[in-house]
Amino acid sequence: MSALAQPVPVTDPGRKRTGSKTAGGVLTIIGLVLWSLVLIVLCAIVPKFEQIFRDFGVELSLMTRASLGASRWLMGRNTGQMFPGIIIAAPVLLGVAFGFYCARRYWVLALLFMLAGMQVIGTLVVANFLPLVAMVESLQKGKP
Repeated sequence: MSALAQPVPVTDPGRKRTGSKTAGGVLTIIGLVLWSLVLIVLCAIVPKFEQIFRDFGVELSLMTRASLGASRWLMGRNTGQMFPGIIIAAPVLLGVAFGFYCARRYWVLALLFMLAGMQVIGTLVVANFLPLVAMVESLQKGKP
């Protein structure tokens, strides 16, 4: 058989195949979903908590005040704020996610992106639900 008649291999047989590109892509997509959830929580849910806390006069921890401040910044409700922070946050989030997706072989960065999103969501949940739990307990004991 001549050299011209031999089939050409589709992939290099000496190349080691890894799933790191696929893993990086999947982790980036999960991270993007988690960070989008963070933005949704800060823009849609946290303002409702702020109104509840204000109505009941609950003393808030630093973590809760920080999440309320981030929510106000994203929605553009701070005194003297020229435009909502979501105008900056959303494109930055999409740009970072696109960068990680394009460099899928760096799956460790995509993993850190995803884990950071999980951490922020956990912090938001704790920051906004602990004052509610304390408020409900005080109402059950009959204290205003």
